[in-house]
Amino acid sequence: MNEINGTNSEKAFGSLYEYLTWEKTNFYTNVFPLSEKYPMVGMDSIIAAEVIYAILLWWGMSRMKADKKPLIQDGRWALRVYNAFQVLLSGYISYLATSTYFKKLLKSGIVCQPMKVEIESDRDSYEWETYTCWLFYMSKWLDYMDTFFIIARSKWRQLSFLHCFHHSSMIVLTWIATRYHPCGYFLIAAQLNAPVHTVMYFYYLCSSFPSLAPFLWWKNYITTIQLLQFVTGVIISIYCFCRQAMGESMGLSFFFVMTFILYGITLFALFKAFYDQTYKAAKKAAAQKAAAQNAGTGSKKEM
Repeated sequence: MNEINGTNSEKAFGSLYEYLTWEKTNFYTNVFPLSEKYPMVGMDSIIAAEVIYAILLWWGMSRMKADKKPLIQDGRWALRVYNAFQVLLSGYISYLATSTYFKKLLKSGIVCQPMKVEIESDRDSYEWETYTCWLFYMSKWLDYMDTFFIIARSKWRQLSFLHCFHHSSMIVLTWIATRYHPCGYFLIAAQLNAPVHTVMYFYYLCSSFPSLAPFLWWKNYITTIQLLQFVTGVIISIYCFCRQAMGESMGLSFFFVMTFILYGITLFALFKAFYDQTYKAAKKAAAQKAAAQNAGTGSKKEM
């Protein structure tokens, strides 16, 4: 019996190794032809991205432990320019991702669009999709400025695990897609994430104007939209994963799709915890304060 189990295990591990070798050969050996002309897609770039972010976090943690005063006391205009640029960039990426994805969806009816590793036809379409994916990747470099502003303004509560994990990991996923398979499936991520960023940075821009404060009642809905984004992405990815697992030729990397699913679930859990801690706890505290005030008022009336 042990010998049989051992043989089955060897076959299972052998099949797994063969499959991983097949995935590496088909999806992660050669750089996508159109990606090569864009900067920052080399292996050295992603290593540099993680090193730079690690240094940024080390600097931030050092300042936080020393309880140093903010380097930027106000910086309102710098933040306004930054947030306005993020709104325009995210809006542009939203337009590109949605238009390229839906153009193919309407033409072919395929939701799970294959990850293309070579140019087959309609070069213009491949050009636009590659450019969209690369621009989405570059926007993750720009997002590092979020962390810089948090540290420079000593807003330590915002330098959370969620913030650091999200910024350091998202750039890796976008780099992988841009370098190896920028066309097809990954545009789902861009068209889900970029519109959310457009709304988020628009809120940040508006919040920098004190006169607009009464109109910013919709802050907590941003996190709700982010949660819906993760749920939508995970559902679509599971659907694509299952279809290919059942034998349909979807042209997808199981490794990347599964990574995307697990990543989406992880972010959903982290953002849900943030939502509960930030908004539900605040709402509960406000209710308790109101109840205490009402009780105090009632006691005075009785006296």
